[in-house]
Amino acid sequence: MKKQRKKIFFASGLLILSLTALYFYAPYFVVEIKNPLIISVKNLMAEKNNIQPQPEKYYKDEIFSFDTNDHLKISGIIHYTDFTCKGNIILLHGIRSTKESFLPILNFIAKNGFNSIAIDLRAHGTSEGEYCTYGFKEKDDISRLLDYLSNEKKQKNFGIWGHSLGGAIAIQSLATDKRLKFGIIESTYADFQQISKDYGANYLGFNPDFLNQNILERSANIAGFDLKKINPVDYCAKIYQPVLFIHGSKDKKIKLDYDLKNFEKVSSLNKKFIPVKNAGHNDLWETGGKKLLNEISNFLQNINCIDVAMVK
Repeated sequence: MKKQRKKIFFASGLLILSLTALYFYAPYFVVEIKNPLIISVKNLMAEKNNIQPQPEKYYKDEIFSFDTNDHLKISGIIHYTDFTCKGNIILLHGIRSTKESFLPILNFIAKNGFNSIAIDLRAHGTSEGEYCTYGFKEKDDISRLLDYLSNEKKQKNFGIWGHSLGGAIAIQSLATDKRLKFGIIESTYADFQQISKDYGANYLGFNPDFLNQNILERSANIAGFDLKKINPVDYCAKIYQPVLFIHGSKDKKIKLDYDLKNFEKVSSLNKKFIPVKNAGHNDLWETGGKKLLNEISNFLQNINCIDVAMVK
């Protein structure tokens, strides 16, 4: 009996210790990007996009960097198309990913006559920074990038293409910087608190509202952002540019219905939503195949000849 009580006591103590550590460490899982423990968990659970970049390149690379308003250095690569250039597309990756995630479609973008500018978001890849702020500071980083590309590289006619977190930032940027003339939004969410609750429930098996709210408030305090100003859906009414939304029908990380909320709120009269049948979160291009790429190509070719009706 004594041995059994000792086992119960030990197990209970271990559980309390684990939950206490989780409680205090949880906010860092939300905003800290380069923590080795978090990266290892991410790698174990990540979906892989199996599309491989083509060996022949239709673009030329130029590495660059620019400074943010809070003096971080953001790294990126400009991929100059070998064809007649129609404009520039800024590429934004997902959480805990890097600019290299867009390698499989760089040839596709180049063949459509666009330069592509892929960056590592703050705190990601080779860019500086410790915390992700889910668009609060990143949308200002995009404006600084546009300044750099316009003034230093003499480029013009900009669009933005974002996946997951990158899609959320792209929505906020389209609403706040009208130098962006069009957007492609993949697999993103509408409400940050809702999606963080979903992620917590998926990884831990539970995530009650009171615990989720507490963790997010502490996360925002650590990283220095306002929880009320990072919901993509709140920015959509200010988007008048052409926008193409793409989402997998079997996305288990971010529900398709969440992205539909963004789509419905966008003010643009030139908008389209493409549900990719049987696609998950990170396999849109592979699952959608030529049909999806052709639809994206049609969007890119048509935006330059459409007089966008501005609803204000």
